Amino acid sequence: ELYRPPPVLIVQLKRFVFSAVQHGKIDSHVAFPLEGLDLSAYVADRSVAADGAIYDLTAVVNHVGSLNGGHYYAYARSAADKRWRTMDDSRCVPMAPGDVVTKNA
Repeated sequence: ELYRPPPVLIVQLKRFVFSAVQHGKIDSHVAFPLEGLDLSAYVADRSVAADGAIYDLTAVVNHVGSLNGGHYYAYARSAADKRWRTMDDSRCVPMAPGDVVTKNA
């Protein structure tokens, strides 16, 4: 539970597991909305819960590969034109919003 929602919400998923019996990358698909993530049910301060706990996705960092090696790239939505782009090293190209949610997030 949050007392007050932060102005910017950053969520980091644990995508690697390390234990005495198991280690590797967690490839589970996690579904998330591009717009309107409503966390008001988890806010203790009801005076701000109604309008201050709704978030739109701005960016996603992805990893392809394994525990032993891989590559990171990002998807981000432009604040200027609201279009999604994929960014990979020196490349930045437009992408469809429907391609943002993947198992690599």
